[in-house]
Amino acid sequence: MNKNNFSIGIIGGTGIMGKFFESVFLRYGIKTFVWSRKSEESLESFCTTKNIDIIIVSVSIDVTEKIIAEIGTYISDNQCICDVTSVKIGPMNAMQKIGKPYFGMHPMFAPPLSGKMDGQNVIFCSGKNSQKQEAFIKNIFEKDNSHILESTAQEHDEIMSIVQGLSHFFDITFVQTLRARGLNLEKIFASRSPAYALKLMLSGRTLYQDSELYGNIQIQNSQNIKTLETFFTEAQKLFTTIKNKDLNSFNQIFNAQTKFLGKYAKRSQDESDIIIDYLANRILSKKGVENNNYKFDARDMLLKVS
Repeated sequence: MNKNNFSIGIIGGTGIMGKFFESVFLRYGIKTFVWSRKSEESLESFCTTKNIDIIIVSVSIDVTEKIIAEIGTYISDNQCICDVTSVKIGPMNAMQKIGKPYFGMHPMFAPPLSGKMDGQNVIFCSGKNSQKQEAFIKNIFEKDNSHILESTAQEHDEIMSIVQGLSHFFDITFVQTLRARGLNLEKIFASRSPAYALKLMLSGRTLYQDSELYGNIQIQNSQNIKTLETFFTEAQKLFTTIKNKDLNSFNQIFNAQTKFLGKYAKRSQDESDIIIDYLANRILSKKGVENNNYKFDARDMLLKVS
């Protein structure tokens, strides 16, 4: 397929992800236009006067469906809509309602420092009458060495309720617990093992992000409530076992989860060993720490993992 077959318009093109995708498309010679709330041009004019073939909606999750409904009133039957939000059921239903070609995608990453998609996952949800446009975008991403995954909207949101919803929820409540317990944070950091240092880093990383984005990821995914209800039920079982000092029940719970993970338990051990060894040698060692400041070369660590 000729790379110049389709032109692309990005709504929200001055945001973090919008800018990133603009740079990717331009790097491959794709005619690309961007629009934001600060643009002097109206959204209707942007969508209807530039011969844009694929309109990518890259805005906040909570306004995505509203934007889709708005542009659906004036785009042509030949224009294709695509959203890039972290939830899919709502946006996919909204795009289906307007009766134009559509598909959804979810980039599973923040914009890389390299500006390229090397090794990053992008989930695609096929829509209707958009096979050529979807294949066109996939082709660009594959040229940039990304991994393409396929999913339905329902399956996507169910999986994201674990990958994002539950994991972010744990990160937030983990730090909430540290704060509520009133223990000395400096001593906690000073006492950390390499494995615990990794947990602290991941929780700290989550809480260093934009609260509105992460709040919408929690609130807008309808599958999160069911997942969190399951989490509380299972957590209560474990809590009761610990409170009752029931080691036999604890062993049963623990071993059941190990069996469920199967080969991924050993794989997790092996791969995390590489990261933990790196942390021990480069961050927690006296050589790597000077007045609690250190230089962390993530590229070196990733090379070791790969």
